[in-house]
Amino acid sequence: MTPIRHVGLHSAVYTAATLLQKGLGVILLPLYTRCLVPDDYGALAVVSAVGVILAVLCSMGLDTALVRLYPEVKDDEVARKRLLGTVISVLALVSVSSAALLALVGPWVLGPFLGDVPFYPLVAIGLVTVALAPAYDTFLCYLQATHRSVRYSIVSLTSFVLKVGLAVALVVGAELGAAGALLAQALALAATSVVVVVALRHDIAWTIDRALLARAFAFGRVMAPQSIAMGVKGVLDRVFLNHFVGLTAAGVYSIGFQLAALVQVAVACVNRALFPVFIEAIRSSEPARIEEMRSVAGLLVSVHCTLALVVSLFAREAVALLAGPGYAEAAIVVLPLAFSFAALGIQSIFSRELLYSTTTARWISVTGVSSVLVGAAVNVLVIPRYGIVGAALVALLSQVAQTTVLGLISCRVNLVRWDVGRFVAIYVGTLVLALAVTVWAPEPSLGLAVIKACIAVATAQVLLAVSGGRSLFGSPLLKRLSWIR
Repeated sequence: MTPIRHVGLHSAVYTAATLLQKGLGVILLPLYTRCLVPDDYGALAVVSAVGVILAVLCSMGLDTALVRLYPEVKDDEVARKRLLGTVISVLALVSVSSAALLALVGPWVLGPFLGDVPFYPLVAIGLVTVALAPAYDTFLCYLQATHRSVRYSIVSLTSFVLKVGLAVALVVGAELGAAGALLAQALALAATSVVVVVALRHDIAWTIDRALLARAFAFGRVMAPQSIAMGVKGVLDRVFLNHFVGLTAAGVYSIGFQLAALVQVAVACVNRALFPVFIEAIRSSEPARIEEMRSVAGLLVSVHCTLALVVSLFAREAVALLAGPGYAEAAIVVLPLAFSFAALGIQSIFSRELLYSTTTARWISVTGVSSVLVGAAVNVLVIPRYGIVGAALVALLSQVAQTTVLGLISCRVNLVRWDVGRFVAIYVGTLVLALAVTVWAPEPSLGLAVIKACIAVATAQVLLAVSGGRSLFGSPLLKRLSWIR
């Protein structure tokens, strides 16, 4: 199977499953925004943000190391089973012990980051998720590395459906508020973890192999700073908003973030399919396979930017429909956040090349950590004055800066010779168009929605032509993907 077909097939499966999850999540927004006041929604956002940071710290980059090392052991059944068992066993030990320790000392350690959010019961419930998430996420990474996209989708969808059902029961039925939403997440993850243990019984050797662990840590310690940086950067804005502005601001910002995160979903799904394919293409050193990766990259940049444009154009309508007037300000932050995720998609393309070697992979961590530190410093100055708008703009500018630096480094490595000029033209063009339409657009109406839809379709046509196709329906690339339909 060619790289473009491989990425197309697995991306389609990953995207379908993840978009279905996000779609159900968006459907839950009206329930949450009507059952939770902005302060409660803000508390949920802050606890979730702290949980993401802790889970990423516990993962130590070993999940990424598993995907990177799997191609080297996939033909050795014993080594493959021991690698998976070693990584999951170590992550389970670290995350469970860390969560147990924080349950005791958390009020003193995490207190400065929580503001008005009570540690008991909200953060304590969130620690259950911290204890289970790293090992569960590593299992999903294993399915990614072995190209089992259908099983990946079944597992992740099962977990999400459980969470949705429990959330409805505990938040809407039992009226437990933010605690109910957090408890639903923890219980769903616990139930799915049991299923994971059963599913792995033929694929894993429950052991800790020191030699394999050393190899995993050799790559993990290079990628851990980047993984931590990405996790922190994705949630630090809500922590700062809670600290400097209040829980209401954090709650409103989280609504806009969820809508913009539809772009992040596309980026993440494509990366799951692209990473193992790209590693195999580089290992093969076949010019034809590398050239196909260049073709895929141009198409992906167009898709990410078009999706960011669509999400930005319809932000006000989506917020009004899903969240109500109390969260109307959330629409302001959707455009900068959506295009920060589009920039992340371009960065991910550059990162695939740099991840091939631990020497160049270090630059991903260096730029990631630098981006977080600079972004945190700027947020401290900007958020007290400009609130949610300042937080969103900092997120956009810091992501664009990191992408630019990694793009320059990738050009020096030059394994693939990405068409960087075309990437820049597509990104800047769609960003300027989205900003112009957003500033010009009057109050939402049916006529305006039709105009926006026409703009989106026309832009998709142009971007597809720029990325190497002739039109939306006549592109050679899409013809090669036509079998997916």
